[in-house]
Amino acid sequence: MKRGVKWGLILLAVAVLAGLWTWRYVTMNAWYDSFSQIEGVEYHQMAERLAFGENRLSSGEIVDGYFIKVNSFEIVDYRDFLAGWTPPEDFDPLFRPDKLALVRVTLYNEDSDAEGVLLTSLGLHGDDAYAGMDWDLLTALNPVLEGAYGICLPKGTEYDLVLPYGLFSDNFSSWTWRHIETYPWVLHLTAWPKELDIVLNG
Repeated sequence: MKRGVKWGLILLAVAVLAGLWTWRYVTMNAWYDSFSQIEGVEYHQMAERLAFGENRLSSGEIVDGYFIKVNSFEIVDYRDFLAGWTPPEDFDPLFRPDKLALVRVTLYNEDSDAEGVLLTSLGLHGDDAYAGMDWDLLTALNPVLEGAYGICLPKGTEYDLVLPYGLFSDNFSSWTWRHIETYPWVLHLTAWPKELDIVLNG
């Protein structure tokens, strides 16, 4: 009797594991199939007024009716930047990167009813590197945000913004860090169905 119970439990465990494996296999394949919705990457140039269209931000929102234009891009030393800028009294950053990548943009709302554009969903990346947005500087450099990470513009208006990204030397090879100003960066606007990227240098 005990031997029969033992084998019964073993068979039950095998059946449960097989069921879990099947469920995981099906869900993983469904997840990978979702990437088939991506239509490819479109590269655009600075100074081009670019529509977000029906494409989704990395955060998932559609901001059709909004447009964006990159006006300038530069990489500066973080300490030099702070020395030449008067921060708000309450500015107390959590992280202090070695350098900053500053992307100056104009955001337009031509005819959108969207709740706004989440600026932290706009990514900066290169061939093999990603730079995270400096959230503390984002709100400090753009007082219009009033501490938020997104902006909603009235229809028919535009606004100039500075998007700051922190660069840490530890995240790059020594050769890349020495040539960081000429490293090929792009501003990633939307994730799917079309990936829209703006080439910032290179």
